[in-house]
Amino acid sequence: MSGRLAGKVCVITGTGGSIGQATAWLFAKEGAHVVGCDIDPSAAEATLAEVRSKGGSMVSMHPCDLTNPESCRELVDLAIRSHGRIDVLYNNAAMAYFAPFSSMPDSVWHSTINEELHLVFNLTRAAWEYLSRQGGSVISTASTAGWIGHA
Repeated sequence: MSGRLAGKVCVITGTGGSIGQATAWLFAKEGAHVVGCDIDPSAAEATLAEVRSKGGSMVSMHPCDLTNPESCRELVDLAIRSHGRIDVLYNNAAMAYFAPFSSMPDSVWHSTINEELHLVFNLTRAAWEYLSRQGGSVISTASTAGWIGHA
């Protein structure tokens, strides 16, 4: 790899899932110091072990509930304690709930908004002070359901 992220500190959420795991490994392979998190401790630990076994730099916070602003601050604190700054925030974590629109319970709607939007807001706000100092970047992923819809 080209080392395009050499020395960059990259916070990646949802590192226990397939996309987060692949992102953590690719960023580390490009030279980044990865700070990961996931709500699933065993999945997060597996990613942490894999990245480190391949020579990558990674620390992880798990379990990490990003719907809780305090957990977001703790993740940011881990990045700052470990590396002194944040260059990239990669918002990948999400929970998927699917139901036909006409029969979707209010509780499912509220969970979707909380776990798809609020967690991105909570973590981006917690990291903003450090990102803005570095001229950092925020990357937020979304599913194809945002384009296609499933009514």
